[in-house]
Amino acid sequence: MPTHQEPVFFEHVNRVYPSETTKNYVNRVIFGLLKYVKMYGDPTAMNGGTALKIGYIRVSTEEQNTARQEVLLRELGVDEVFIDKASGKNADRPELTRMMNYVRRGDTVIVESISRFARNTRDLLDLVERLTEKQVEFVSRKEAIDTTTPTGKFMLTVFAAVAELEREYILQRQREGIAIAKEQGKYTGRKPMPLPDNFERVVARWRAGEITAAEAMRQTGLKANTFYRRCSQTSLALKRIKSI
Repeated sequence: MPTHQEPVFFEHVNRVYPSETTKNYVNRVIFGLLKYVKMYGDPTAMNGGTALKIGYIRVSTEEQNTARQEVLLRELGVDEVFIDKASGKNADRPELTRMMNYVRRGDTVIVESISRFARNTRDLLDLVERLTEKQVEFVSRKEAIDTTTPTGKFMLTVFAAVAELEREYILQRQREGIAIAKEQGKYTGRKPMPLPDNFERVVARWRAGEITAAEAMRQTGLKANTFYRRCSQTSLALKRIKSI
């Protein structure tokens, strides 16, 4: 006796299609549709729930050999490998982008070392956070970082703390440098971006009501806050000139 009750429509199929071959075919199709609906929205379930090991490799130039990293990752049993040949300082790494889009829940991204994966500590944390949001784990062989383990997660916490400390040190040095420059009368602040060549002409048309502010921003290529601020600064400068 079956351990589960078949859906009513399976019984209906048995009556409508007396032929055993047709009946089996229709039942298989329906069962497949049911399985699809049940698993829909779960990308890892669509391939039977198989989690993949995804390898990422980077070398700085086209001439550099990727063989050493490839051998290491193959030994670790990776299923797919993405390879970039670009400087680590380059944020535009097409294979990294492809990999981040490719990975699915349950997968694990494996790299030879952090330096092959991220540009700096902040970049590493951002990338791992994106992986975590997709429920993807991260492993770096050289640094022994493995987010599937408590130790690996702790290591990432340490990296985050170090990154925050570095950022605070940078901001502190900036503040100290600005304070010294002000005392010496050398600090002039951030230099304003040069105005577009058509700025005065476009603003004049806008003030005259010939074009809208939105059109003026489009023609000058400025965002709203920048456009109005520069208009205000220009007006003040004109008033000062007239008062002399």
